[in-house]
Amino acid sequence: MTRVSSSWRINLAASSVVTVLATVIVALNASSDSTVARASSDPPSGLYPALKSTGPSGITLSSPGQRQGDSTPSFPVSPPGEAVVAEHWPIASTIRAVRVNVPGISAWIAESYGGGVCALAWDGGTPSAVGFSCSPISDLAQGAGVELRDMPSRPGKVLKVGVVPSGTTSVSVTLPNGSAARAPVSDGAWAYLADETTTGRKG
Repeated sequence: MTRVSSSWRINLAASSVVTVLATVIVALNASSDSTVARASSDPPSGLYPALKSTGPSGITLSSPGQRQGDSTPSFPVSPPGEAVVAEHWPIASTIRAVRVNVPGISAWIAESYGGGVCALAWDGGTPSAVGFSCSPISDLAQGAGVELRDMPSRPGKVLKVGVVPSGTTSVSVTLPNGSAARAPVSDGAWAYLADETTTGRKG
């Protein structure tokens, strides 16, 4: 079963802004004031034009208990009941497809219930669970990313997928072992596929 984690650093390279160092954080770090902050802030779509797309998402939204086929990506239409988790959960109606430069990978962007932005990814294998991670609203301008490990379809590989604000042209990914790799940005998203031994394993 694919394991989802999120623990790496990225440098955003943009044509008109200073490089920003951002730590991509696992989605389950709750912020008690994020609901209030969201109400008084600009919507994520201002920084992420892909959220305004009207094209098909390519992902099936499923109801609780509804079984989906293993050959297509699916995502729950509703978050779990726990408030802390729900705050850092993608809003299903905002999920939009984005393009990444790794063949066979599907990726999406979404707004979170807490006012942040989420990255979602599917490795194209089975079972069809979609991995995701959402940034808190305080990191809205820095993007979000998700890491997939132990993928049945790609043994020995680690996949990193992220979304970044408009104007970002490339991402320098600092891997857990300290080495760096550059990934181009297209459609406000990026992806990087590496060998497990290259990235180092996090327990």
